Amino acid sequence: MKLSSLIQPNLIVRTRAPGRRELTDTLVSLLYREGRLVLPALKVREELTRREELRGTVLPSGLAIPHARIQGFDDLLIAVGIPDAPIPTEEGNIRMMVLFLTSPSGSPLYLNSLSAFVKLSEDTAFFGRLCAASPLEFLRILRERKIEVTKVITLASIMNAEAVSLRPENSIRDAIETFFGNRLGYVPVAGQDGKLLGELSVLDLFARGVPDYAAQMGNISFMRDFLPFKELLEQENQIKVAQIMREAEVVLEEDATVMEAVMKFTQKKRHHVPVVKDGKLSGVVSYTDILQKVLRA
Repeated sequence: MKLSSLIQPNLIVRTRAPGRRELTDTLVSLLYREGRLVLPALKVREELTRREELRGTVLPSGLAIPHARIQGFDDLLIAVGIPDAPIPTEEGNIRMMVLFLTSPSGSPLYLNSLSAFVKLSEDTAFFGRLCAASPLEFLRILRERKIEVTKVITLASIMNAEAVSLRPENSIRDAIETFFGNRLGYVPVAGQDGKLLGELSVLDLFARGVPDYAAQMGNISFMRDFLPFKELLEQENQIKVAQIMREAEVVLEEDATVMEAVMKFTQKKRHHVPVVKDGKLSGVVSYTDILQKVLRA
């Protein structure tokens, strides 16, 4: 199913709404005016507000994606609002708002559609064309991409495709700086050709930093003056990632389902899993991706 087929021309509107709330109200009112909603308006607005309070819905690109799962509703509605001028908010300026309403369970179609709009907004030139378009032009431009949204949630739609990675030839210093600078605890390791070669975590660094004699002791509480990682820090430019990385214990394909990932997370006690396509690193999926993009999307 094409993403463009889920949006009706009469549910796309350009507006002079001065603020986020007014823009949201404009789209909700549009759904009622077009006969797409019969639920109490107060209930719809309360659910949208409640979701907004959990986590902001304005992305750095300028896309706002208010969304709600509503009891007693068994459909997927998408309405698009484009303000004549960007609307300033604490999270950034809103250039476009795409409102999603769906059932309490949140259908895969809903999640994949939401994810598709997020990815589209990251293409600066294409998103700019959409923001400048009339309703009919909006759909024509959207059709150009021929974006397919399926009824199955795959890892391609929720993974972090911009995940940071290391190369085997990187030094331990590079790894420490990568973990520290990006606030990460895990990174995949890939070759120049993009092929996944292994993985590395902060715990792997810790394990390398503990001297062999200390690791063999059951209790080292008496070593009050021991400088942690002394040897590691002295050789951080000489030791390579290839020397301490592990083989990736669990690897999933882009087209693997979320349920497959959940099974791997629970069975293997994983926090992160590298995602590949044809053996090459595509991204990383974490259990928080599933929490944020599936359970609370």
